[in-house]
Amino acid sequence: MFSQGYAQRLPLVGYKDAELYVDPDRGFGQPDFARGGARLADALDLFRASEPLELVAQEFGIPGRQLEAALRASLPAAA
Repeated sequence: MFSQGYAQRLPLVGYKDAELYVDPDRGFGQPDFARGGARLADALDLFRASEPLELVAQEFGIPGRQLEAALRASLPAAA
């Protein structure tokens, strides 16, 4: 977790049950899921393209409840 005094993998606590991490050695430091290793941005893009939640979870190997938690935290609230 630490290399030369610097953190290598940090959990993103604002996403609650999504189990997202930031690792500067993976995906250029963009958030990714602990299970499946998919970047959050990739999963969001597929969901925004009107793909069903179940398909996005299956495509990236992300547990459905983790994907749903990440989507809830990432997308703007409805008016």
